[in-house]
Amino acid sequence: MEWSYVVLVHSDDDYGIQGAAEIESYGKQRGLCISEKISAQLNPSDSRSHYENISATLLSASATGIIYFGQVSACMCCLRSKICIFV
Repeated sequence: MEWSYVVLVHSDDDYGIQGAAEIESYGKQRGLCISEKISAQLNPSDSRSHYENISATLLSASATGIIYFGQVSACMCCLRSKICIFV
């Protein structure tokens, strides 16, 4: 896969933050451009709005790919939000 321009989404815990930092470092060495870096909160106060905003950002991005690093629960909330918007 020839991804050179991506959006990086990570959970807002130590695991996601450190993983995203590693991906950024790895990507810089290989010419990967991270157009946006988005933090997916594990327990946002307004979860629907938070995850809908993430989904809207992803859908409007002109990136060739999306990389997610973090807890499965935050990823699933983002995916569910996208489904809710378009179903």
